[in-house]
Amino acid sequence: MAGGMGMKRWKWIAGIIIVLAVLVFALINLNTVSVNLRFADKVVLEVEPYTYRNAFVTEINQDDVETLKKIFSGRAWKDMPACPTGGVNLTFSSGGKSITLYPAGDDCATVRVVRNGQNYYFQNNDNDKMREILEKYGVVWPFGI
Repeated sequence: MAGGMGMKRWKWIAGIIIVLAVLVFALINLNTVSVNLRFADKVVLEVEPYTYRNAFVTEINQDDVETLKKIFSGRAWKDMPACPTGGVNLTFSSGGKSITLYPAGDDCATVRVVRNGQNYYFQNNDNDKMREILEKYGVVWPFGI
């Protein structure tokens, strides 16, 4: 009889663990979006006017497109970071599909992406390389602050 009670207890504990795992999985997926740029074959950089720069728009060359696609990948979370993300945006596109990213204008590696009208944030994979590439096209830090 004691063995039967132990088995019921383990089944109950296993059930609770499964329910908790499903809840955690659901919370993660409700509060995150995937940033997958593999589809893109073009990137357009748009810089808004700020104190010492005029606004401009330029297309990124193909080698830099491939590097930026690697730098900007992962999962983005609903969050409210202190890093300013505005003033510069990168639109990755191919055909009719596009995703626009807004890198932070200070030293943060934070990047904002908007999905379904909501802001999501993630850390780029190589902030120094991203800055090096964008500086080639005329982006000057800090911006959007």
